[in-house]
Amino acid sequence: MEINSLVIIRSKWARQTEGVDKGGSMLMNSQGCLCCLGFVGRAVGIASNFLEDIGSPKDCACEDVVGSESEVAKWPQAFAPLEEEDSLVSSKAIEINDNGVTTDAYKEAALTTLFASVGIKLTFENGLGDPLQLP
Repeated sequence: MEINSLVIIRSKWARQTEGVDKGGSMLMNSQGCLCCLGFVGRAVGIASNFLEDIGSPKDCACEDVVGSESEVAKWPQAFAPLEEEDSLVSSKAIEINDNGVTTDAYKEAALTTLFASVGIKLTFENGLGDPLQLP
């Protein structure tokens, strides 16, 4: 499924920044916060159990989990796993999101540029929205 816009809610955004772990390194952590790719997954309707405690889109494809193939097929083409590897866009998004040295402002600018390169208008908003209520 393709998307052309995406909103990341800062209060629910999992990332590592300036030496502080803000719940990054998982598509969705146990507190329900999502990394940038987790927001993509929710926007295309990937079920929470295929995001929670999962490191990247390629890790969503668990051969022993019923329904995993249909969930993996929902990833937009630019983010879809290639065989057993993450796409170049997903790999770059992970690198930006989980860099513990850069600031949130840098991450937002870099992710906005990266997502724009694949036709997705990315915006960041303040708020207490619940990303699990996305389609």
